Amino acid sequence: VPFGLTLEVPEGWKIDNSRAQTLVSFNGPVPEVRGVLERVPLQHETGVQDFAKQLARQWGVQEAVTRDVDYPAGHGLLWQYGGDYQRFRTLLLVRGNAGYALMCQMNSDVFLQYIVDCEKIMRSLQIQ
Repeated sequence: VPFGLTLEVPEGWKIDNSRAQTLVSFNGPVPEVRGVLERVPLQHETGVQDFAKQLARQWGVQEAVTRDVDYPAGHGLLWQYGGDYQRFRTLLLVRGNAGYALMCQMNSDVFLQYIVDCEKIMRSLQIQ
């Protein structure tokens, strides 16, 4: 993974880093579970709250349950959003002139089954 990043996925998951706009994408043991790690260059020094607002506009996220977290990769925001069909859990971090979004996406019916794996992936992220 480029930019001095480290990310681990649990057994049964697969990593793919061949897509241009994402640093890495990963797939769970079932097709309804997947995720991406994106790096967004920032025009100027910005905080994670402002980065979150920018992403919310870009991604069309209207409502998310948000909380501050301290993960191995540093201080950030954790978003949880979605509805009856799909759920999303996204870790947002800012490092220097870049924002990072690590998102897990899963169908609602398997959410509870894979949320722990998703959490493990988020805690495995390290940024040099």
